[in-house]
Parts: sequence; structure tokens; C-alpha cells
Amino acid sequence: MKKSIFYISFLLFIYSLFRFLKIIIYDYEQLTEYGFGYLVAQTTFVIVFGITAFILRPKKTTKA
Repeated sequence: MKKSIFYISFLLFIYSLFRFLKIIIYDYEQLTEYGFGYLVAQTTFVIVFGITAFILRPKKTTKA
């Protein structure tokens, strides 16, 4: 279960990151007040899914 949550969170992180970067690169000059709210929401999604994927990442196990 933990592994599936990690992969779903990682995929959502990548998807949100690409959407965020697309807005910053192509549409930043044209943003309205509502567009900045959408940008803040995308930033929040990137941060939340990134932290979730980081916390749930598979750990390397070593045999001692």
C-alpha cells in the first residue's frame, strides 16, 4: 500500500510540476488575479505531492 501511494504521489508531483513550469514559462505575463490564484494552487500541489513522495520513497536496505 505504501509503495502504491508513493508511485501515485510521484506521478502527481511530476504532472503538477510540468503544469506549474508551463504556466511560469509561457503564461506568466498574461496572468490575471484568478490566474495567480491558480498558480498558488499549483505550487501547493507541487509541494504537497513532492513532500509525500519524499517521505514515502523506498529506502535502501543494506545487509550487515
